[in-house]
Amino acid sequence: MFKPESSSSPMWVRSMYFALDEHTGQAEQLFRLCDVAFSPDDKNQARLPIERITELWHKIVAQTGNDAFGFIVGTDFVHHAMDVFTLAAASSPSLLDAVQRLTQFYQTVSTGLILETSTDDGIGFHFSLPKNAPGICIYAVDASFATIVELTRKVASDYSNPITVSMQRPVPKNEQAFHDFFGCKVAFGQKSNSVIYDGAKARQPSLGHNPALASHLFSYLDESLKEVVDSTLAQQVYVVIDGLFEKADITMGSVASVLAVSERTLQRKLSSENASFNHIHKQFKLDKAIKWLKAGSLSQGEISHRLGFSTQSNFVRFFKTETGFTPNVFVNP
Repeated sequence: MFKPESSSSPMWVRSMYFALDEHTGQAEQLFRLCDVAFSPDDKNQARLPIERITELWHKIVAQTGNDAFGFIVGTDFVHHAMDVFTLAAASSPSLLDAVQRLTQFYQTVSTGLILETSTDDGIGFHFSLPKNAPGICIYAVDASFATIVELTRKVASDYSNPITVSMQRPVPKNEQAFHDFFGCKVAFGQKSNSVIYDGAKARQPSLGHNPALASHLFSYLDESLKEVVDSTLAQQVYVVIDGLFEKADITMGSVASVLAVSERTLQRKLSSENASFNHIHKQFKLDKAIKWLKAGSLSQGEISHRLGFSTQSNFVRFFKTETGFTPNVFVNP
């Protein structure tokens, strides 16, 4: 049975190492203390489980005494991914288009947080946790905020600072560093994680854009996905399905769009892992059903409806096929 495990991209692990090494010179010792194998010369760094990366974040903040260290890591992340930012800026006809392409890159390399954009009231970036997230560290969220601000500064000098920033995290000890980094006052303890930019110039055409570079950008994204997923694409698909659940129709096309690959590429890559989209989607539904049945807060009819079954009998048939038990027997053996 496929089981998801949230993990951190190797690109984040490398950025944490180099940022820490630059500021303290003790990255190697700290990584060893957390039992994280890392070699600066090895580009095939393994992904780390979220629990391990969270332990590493806490030790980094404790050692540096800087609870705004996430901004340093996020800035380093952008620095080491300049190729994709340059391509996005040069190939995009407007800032809005660049934002959408850069969002695809972020979604490709990150499974810990879901990034969505909006254009209703300016250009908005919104971070949320997958429903099955074990608890993403607040410092990792800070680093993700930093990537958004830095990438926006790279693609459009007119958008050097956002107009509003809302964060769910509590007020940090190094509060002034947050206001200074964003260039605006930050609201803490909010219901959502959001960065909003003035949208007045978002759709203005870019005079120097080169449409031909767009194909190179998406080739780069495809190669990035191949590098960072490292046999965990099935896990990433599961996380994307979880993020889309109750928000949009879950199809191979919608998941492929979030991952910035074609349906054919997604199917081929999953097949190389002996996985399939239908199997992962089925496992997701089963996990949800088991969770809700154990909780006892929803009826079988409600569970059936939420999971998209046309009838309750279809749900019961699905559940028995997958587990060998009917929902009633599963709940009351």
